[in-house]
Amino acid sequence: MFEKETIDFYKKLKQEEVKNPGPWTYSPVETWKIDYFLKNLNEDNLKNFRRTSLSEGLISFPDRPLKYESGVLNPWIKGLPLWQKIRGMRDIGVELLRARKKIEFKLSDINDNLVGNPCCYKLGKNNITDLAIRMCFYSKYLEKEFSGINSVLEIGGGFAALSLKLANSKKLNIKKYVLVDLPESLALSYYYLRNSECDIDKFVIVAPWMLPEVEKDFDLLINTMSFQHMSKDNIRYYFNQIDRLDIKNLYLVNRDTIRDATDTKISEYPIPEKYKLVKQDDYPFSKHIMKIYSI
Repeated sequence: MFEKETIDFYKKLKQEEVKNPGPWTYSPVETWKIDYFLKNLNEDNLKNFRRTSLSEGLISFPDRPLKYESGVLNPWIKGLPLWQKIRGMRDIGVELLRARKKIEFKLSDINDNLVGNPCCYKLGKNNITDLAIRMCFYSKYLEKEFSGINSVLEIGGGFAALSLKLANSKKLNIKKYVLVDLPESLALSYYYLRNSECDIDKFVIVAPWMLPEVEKDFDLLINTMSFQHMSKDNIRYYFNQIDRLDIKNLYLVNRDTIRDATDTKISEYPIPEKYKLVKQDDYPFSKHIMKIYSI
């Protein structure tokens, strides 16, 4: 459902992008998406976007095949090769153990929905994915660290998997959730949310050039695995907007190392002076750092 509407939504975003040049640009590691989406965003690929490179950069093995070279993967509509499925089952078990060290959860908490036709690993009646485990971790961690979160601004939320998880959290009871990302990711967010069980009226989709028009009223800023890919100019643009919006709390999960030449370490982010670091923690699944700042 909503395939045609999503394609029309994406075309409209790209038309608006041309009319609104500004300080924001695509990061060098993301520019390939422009041509790829123009050529491959169709109804069949949307139905299977989690088995095509429309989701490149948004999911990892074992939700997608292993990659040995740079570049996009061919669609894996029939799933992963058998030996990769076996390794994937092992990796899922390891991730469940790592998550358990940080949070308490039930298997139903990591049951992924089937929008985008993900590669799942069955545990009882539950469809388990690497993504669902990580989204469960973020959700439980944020429920533990915050209360009274009425409004959230998420920058770089991929196809809105975390947005959906948090917006459906009864403990957080979020009333408004604003997503900011590339037009390509926003198209997938639109499709994913429209096909998921949620209060769609909670969500506001905002392209980067629209951010200066957003008004102050946010309790929490979220950025996971996104700022780390951006150039310093793009990060400066976003933190200028964060400063302007007076967002009460920041939750950042990013690398403190450089993988690509244009990467920026989390320790080098231009955090506005009014924010104070209140907590730093290890991310359980990889060598990333979690930081919480508050005004």
